[in-house]
Formats: sequence, C-alpha cells, structure tokens
Amino acid sequence: MVRFGTVLPATLLRGNDDCDGRWLSVEPEGFVCTAEGFRLLHREVEAPARVVAPALSQPMPFRYAMVIDRSAHRFERLPTTRELQRIADGAQLPSLAEPLNGDFFVAIGETLERDGHAWVRTISDRYVPTSAIEPVQPSNLVGMHDPTGIHLPVAFVYREDAEVVAPSGRTSVATKYERFEVKEVHDDIVISGGGVRVPRAAVRIVEATERPDGVPEGVRWIHVDLDEQTIVAYDGDRPVFASLVATGKEGYDTPTGTYRIRHKYLSITMRGEDPVDGVYDVAEVPWTMYYSGSYALHGAYWHDSFGAVRSHGCTNIAPADARFLFTWTTPRLPEGWHGVREDGTWVHLTRD
Repeated sequence: MVRFGTVLPATLLRGNDDCDGRWLSVEPEGFVCTAEGFRLLHREVEAPARVVAPALSQPMPFRYAMVIDRSAHRFERLPTTRELQRIADGAQLPSLAEPLNGDFFVAIGETLERDGHAWVRTISDRYVPTSAIEPVQPSNLVGMHDPTGIHLPVAFVYREDAEVVAPSGRTSVATKYERFEVKEVHDDIVISGGGVRVPRAAVRIVEATERPDGVPEGVRWIHVDLDEQTIVAYDGDRPVFASLVATGKEGYDTPTGTYRIRHKYLSITMRGEDPVDGVYDVAEVPWTMYYSGSYALHGAYWHDSFGAVRSHGCTNIAPADARFLFTWTTPRLPEGWHGVREDGTWVHLTRD
C-alpha cells in the first residue's frame, strides 16, 4: 500500500489483459497498473507539496490535535465567508461541511489563513478551524528494551501518586510508569529487589511466559497479558522488550488466542461509535499492526492511561513503544510504502 503523492522507482513492463493501462515493476518490490491510480513519470520528481511526509524516526509520525469544539465542522475545502455564515445560521451543507460532534482527532498538515480565519489543513486534505482544536502530547512511557535480554518479573507503576516505603521505613511517591525489579508478590504489596514496598493495586507486573504451542522455535513473537495489561516481545525464548498497554474495556473485550500480524500500516484512520461516548474519529492512528479482523496492536496518542483497560478492543500502545514494535516485527514495510499485507510476527494474547 502506498499513499497519494508517493514516488517510487519503476520499470515499464509489457501490458496484458489484466491491466487497461501499462504494468510497472516498482522498487523495492511489487507491480502496479497505471490504470489503477498510478502514473508513469519519465523523470525524477519530488512528491507534491501538499503531501506531508511522515516523521519515521519519531514516536509520532505526524502532529496531532484533539477537537475541543463539538459545534465545529470539518470542510472538504476552504469555505467562503458566505458559506461560513450559512452554517452559523444553522444550514446543513453535507457536501462541504461535516459536524465534529463527537470524539474527533486530526493529523495536522499545515496551518494557513483566509479572510481573517485561521485553519488547519489535515493530512487527509480537509480543513478545520484552528480555534476548534488543541494539540495533543503523547505519553512519555517508554518500555524496557535490551536485545541481549531483559530480566523479569518487573513491576510498572501505572497509577498517579503511588506511595512506596523504603526498607528504612521512609515513604515517598513513585512516579507514573516507574518500574521496580520484583522480589516478592503478596495480595496487597509488592517488594522490589531493593526492599522497596509498593502497593499491589498501583502496579502491573510483567512476567515471562512460555512460548505457546504453534509458535516455531527461534522466531520473534509477542505476548499480551490482558489481566495485567502488559506486553512482552520475545526473540525466540528470550524476552527483549516489556511495557504496559491498554486493551478492550467491558463490552469490547480483546480476543485471546494466538495469531499472526496480517497487515501493517504506518498510520490509518479509525472510526466507530460508542453507545456511551458517541462517535469517534481518530486520524492517522500510528504504527498499526492488524492480527485478526479489526483487532490490532497500535500506537495511541490520545491518552496516557496505559496499564488500564479503555479501548474498543485493540491493544493501545504508547507511541514510542509502538514505533519500536512496528519496526521490530514482520512483515517489513518496504521503504516509501505506507502499508503491507503479509503473514508476519506471532501475537499471543492470554487471560486467566
């Protein structure tokens, strides 16, 4: 999968009955038909100026914002002053303006002004008033990663203001997402390797698990513990990465079982409706890895509640962690591509 504006080196091939245009062989792999949304260029060109290149080395590939004004609209093009006034007077212009009455998030392409109004042009080439949005800051959660192996179990603090007690009896407050090596686990307390006592209710414990049946020896695979809201990546039988996640809330349970990543997208927009929260429209969800139907592992830039259930069934991962897993797993995304469909890394989800 490639997005509008992507320029790839290509070689012209012979045509056949399966293509009304001409077949092209594109690098690094694949074939496209010029009749299916592609055009052959006879010289090297740059991507169109309106196309925003993703920041592939950053936790978030784009800049994001939350819509804070539910009376605002998203426009297919920049509206005229008269059209804005008609909408303000209550007119419905469905071919031009979509109401943003719900949980909407946008990916920012650029900012501009017209007739005294400030606008954001989104990645999808639509327009939202700057006054209707507020930039979002991603979670600062970054999991443990060591390609030579990490030592488990580990406790991650996932609540604010967790009081901890040192061996001396002195109390202090642990920061959110602080982690401790686990020595003992009791019903109400976790004791770290250094003797620090942490309330059990304030932490999630990441434990190692055995490679499930069906996952070949020596391959990379991922385990999601739906009870503890944790994720561990394994290289063979060696854990190399661990962090917190946020999976499906009640009524939107994340499925258990063993699957394989089937297709990956650098980003993809997710839409739906919640019976309590209403319509949601989340633009360019980053580092998305689908493993079964609409269920995916993906980055979540719109909240900082990792370690607690809250999703509509997908496994929400902090952006920095999601980027790492996206690049670590297969199938590999060819350079310049936006998505790929192919069997890849195993994903094992469990619940007691």
